[in-house]
Amino acid sequence: MGKKRVRRKLARGNIRRAKKMRARAIALAALHINESILLQLQAADLLSAREIANLLNDAKLTLRNAGEHVRDKSCVAASNIIELMLESYVNARP
Repeated sequence: MGKKRVRRKLARGNIRRAKKMRARAIALAALHINESILLQLQAADLLSAREIANLLNDAKLTLRNAGEHVRDKSCVAASNIIELMLESYVNARP
């Protein structure tokens, strides 16, 4: 392989990695934003702790069912993350 081909191949790999990292960063930001919104809704007495726990549980189950139905690993991974958020939220409540 010539130098130019190797450089192009490496550049394509870097672009793919950057796109994958960007997608993960966007997903992580979305999770944190949603968690903050839920906590602010509870602080403003617009949602009860039980309603927030139910919302998180519904999201977890919906993603898990979707992941199993279409065999999408990202749905199952997101479901696991929401389950951890739910456990953390329930354990943090007085």
